[in-house]
Amino acid sequence: MKKIILLLDGGAMSGVFGGGIVSGLQELNIYKHIDAIYAGSAGAFNAAYFLAEQTGEGLRVYLDHLSEGFIYPRNFVPGIIQRFINRYFFRIPREKMLDVVDVDYVIDVIKNKVPLNVKKIKEQKIDFFIKTLNIRSKDVEYFPIFNHDIFEVLRASCCIAPYTFDSQEIDGKYYIDGTIGEPIGLQRLRKLYPEHKIIFISNNRETVGVRHKAKGVLEGIVTSLMYGSNFLKVFSTREDKVKEDLTFAENDPNIFTILAPEDNPVRPRTRDRDTLMIGFEMGRKEAERIIDFLCLN
Repeated sequence: MKKIILLLDGGAMSGVFGGGIVSGLQELNIYKHIDAIYAGSAGAFNAAYFLAEQTGEGLRVYLDHLSEGFIYPRNFVPGIIQRFINRYFFRIPREKMLDVVDVDYVIDVIKNKVPLNVKKIKEQKIDFFIKTLNIRSKDVEYFPIFNHDIFEVLRASCCIAPYTFDSQEIDGKYYIDGTIGEPIGLQRLRKLYPEHKIIFISNNRETVGVRHKAKGVLEGIVTSLMYGSNFLKVFSTREDKVKEDLTFAENDPNIFTILAPEDNPVRPRTRDRDTLMIGFEMGRKEAERIIDFLCLN
């Protein structure tokens, strides 16, 4: 096999599908064939547990912890109202701001409840880059974890605007989830690695349409309220970028794309353990397709 690049998608609880794929790849022990991993949001957490050879523990993160203390859908509407008031009327204390996702809870889980083996990650000697978005410049930046505190960068990657008011300071600048600005990024990777095979693992189905564009506009408006800068273009062009990258992948025989199956029942806010387990097992089966692609090409 030639050396490969892994690109792992985000998607909140939908990430359990990608968690199943990396679990299968761990069982197949393909580490020596990987040059680098690029990941954002949930994909970054999946990649971290994969490199630590703890994908079984990664499943526990979804089933035992994120299913209970991570997502609060009921906070969505009152949270939007709070952000509007905070922007135009009076400052609301951060501790009273309602979020849909609890970023600090996630970090506590991977630090203390299901400890991530950072030493093992570094021993792999596989380059690992986590995708973030600079709030001020709106540039997508990939942080190499060997040069930074992995927990800080992971925290930035799960600051999913506008569903949390949080951001993460790194080197004096503030960052949030990079998949907001670059949902996939295949064309960027092809320029960086013109000779490599690239495996793109998406936790989402190919859903590009009016409803998703409208959702992007709403998210852009609310995020602009939060950070005092216009994020409308960043969000409203996301679906176009997805379509462009997927089309690019179709025309490159050395890019292998796995999208979540149509019958995958897991959604970004799913918390039911049995449903999450179905998505995980679907992912494990998909791992074999990756090996077939690598061996046949």
